[in-house]
Amino acid sequence: MKVLVSKDGKKYYMKGNECHTDKGMINLSDIKDGRVFSNIGKDFIALEAGFNDLKFKRGPQIVLNKDSGLIIMNTNINRSSRVLEAGSGSGFLALSLARFVKEVVSYEIKEEHFRICERNVKDFGVKNIKLKLGDINNEKLKGKFDLIVLDLPEPWKALDNCASVLANGKYLVCYLPTIVQAQDLAKNCSGFYLEQVCEVIVRDWIVDGMRVRPKNIMLGHTAFLVFLRKI
Repeated sequence: MKVLVSKDGKKYYMKGNECHTDKGMINLSDIKDGRVFSNIGKDFIALEAGFNDLKFKRGPQIVLNKDSGLIIMNTNINRSSRVLEAGSGSGFLALSLARFVKEVVSYEIKEEHFRICERNVKDFGVKNIKLKLGDINNEKLKGKFDLIVLDLPEPWKALDNCASVLANGKYLVCYLPTIVQAQDLAKNCSGFYLEQVCEVIVRDWIVDGMRVRPKNIMLGHTAFLVFLRKI
């Protein structure tokens, strides 16, 4: 799939041989050296689509790249790692993790969200994600995992069950919208070492000739990330 970027920064997705936009129609055969003009003379840059360019069906709020990136980099996972997730949502975090690990097992308690996640995993053609409809608090977990990520309102209720399948010294990360939840987790994390509580804030800049300034809209708080390690 191609991604077409117009001069004003708008993106269009080209799956077949033609792409119809508000700036004209583009033929795949007309793309030369990464550039193409529409039938009405509008200029586009043509790029091969990557993971972040692919269209994704959304339901509940997703874990954004700024947060999933920190989880991936700070938890020592690799291509041989197995990851357990609870709170699949739309499946974006599971899909992000699956690019770097051997297997992701993901639980979702709400059937509506489970179906959205199931569709996204199928559309992306990912084979190393196992989706399970159920409550992780009531499941008999099996095997050993190198990372557990909980996107749950009360993750401390799942810690004992998760501890039984998490290798010693490995990470359990909780994704929490409010600092009160993080505080409650810190009070109820017996058997784990509380390593870090943080949030990730991204501020883009405009660099256009002499116009150099931060953008008016900043990607600020989405959630607190609480990094626990099993002891």
